[in-house]
Amino acid sequence: MHNILPYLNKNLKGYRFDNIAGAIQLKVEELTLEWVKRAIRKTGIHDIALSGGVFMNVKANMLISQLKEVNNLFVVPSSGDESSPIGCIFLE
Repeated sequence: MHNILPYLNKNLKGYRFDNIAGAIQLKVEELTLEWVKRAIRKTGIHDIALSGGVFMNVKANMLISQLKEVNNLFVVPSSGDESSPIGCIFLE
């Protein structure tokens, strides 16, 4: 991965950190909502289980749970490798 610091310095220098964080939060929400809706359309599955670091985002999870396409939402309360076996169970 290339060094991102020059890019960030050039494009974000002078912006408040809370404005940058807010913009990133909004983008995470937009992307995860679209990702979940697309997965539901593709699979027809409306009971959703999510895990991983991105899904430790409480606000994004709240918005996902409010989607009309989602019947039930379960978020694995872990973002580390210890949650990998849970996914393996469903692979069988």
